[in-house]
Amino acid sequence: NSVSVSNNDYNAYDVELDEKVGFGLGLEAEFILPFFQNKWSLVLEPTFYQKYEPNTTRSTYGSENGPLLIDLEYQSFELPIGIRHYFYLNDNSSIFLTGATIIDMASGEFTYRNYANEVVNSDELDSQINFSLGVGYRYNKFQAEIKYFTNRDLMRSRLSFDANYKNLSFILGYTLF
Repeated sequence: NSVSVSNNDYNAYDVELDEKVGFGLGLEAEFILPFFQNKWSLVLEPTFYQKYEPNTTRSTYGSENGPLLIDLEYQSFELPIGIRHYFYLNDNSSIFLTGATIIDMASGEFTYRNYANEVVNSDELDSQINFSLGVGYRYNKFQAEIKYFTNRDLMRSRLSFDANYKNLSFILGYTLF
């Protein structure tokens, strides 16, 4: 996960935050469609906990007294809704492609502090719908998937700010039913 922030009005707020490895926990419900040889399915995959908190970062710009310090705390509940197509290799294994629309319910805060650790600007995060594309492999009840997510603006309500959240996931799964 990573975030880049830019401000159209004042470039002192522009910053690339650290890439961080995070963990999420989710469930997946899959409804295999009873046509086209059971190769298509609908997927619902709520992700209950996702967190991104990079280390405090210094902006490349700053005031006359030094660079601004940036803190970000981002947590989300995601609701991906999508479709999946299987390429069956044999009775036990298959390769699949997944595409989904993601509804994100975000919480968190983005804070700029000056050299004296005083808050210069602080904003609540909100998010928008984005998309994901994944490719995976299933063997019996086990599966692994790599999923790419399109950029998500975490400060969509602020016209002058863009906070683009980028995410690439590696997902391991086990089929219960």
